[in-house]
Amino acid sequence: MEKKNEIRNRVAEYRDRRSRMTQKELGALVGVTQRAISHIENDKRVPNVLLAMRISKVLDADIYELFIDVAWEREKRKG
Repeated sequence: MEKKNEIRNRVAEYRDRRSRMTQKELGALVGVTQRAISHIENDKRVPNVLLAMRISKVLDADIYELFIDVAWEREKRKG
């Protein structure tokens, strides 16, 4: 049985609480639109690796803190 990819992200949390920047500002810094950032934050889109790396660098956060593979974490806990 194939497992569905479940990615949870904390981009909005880091953007709002830590960096105090708007979606538009973050988008401009990483080379995408405000709408693309909105889609990522609302789990409508999963960024490619390069974009995820750019976002984590701009927000000064570990990529693993920002983007969590829910299914993999669940399996890890099961042992």
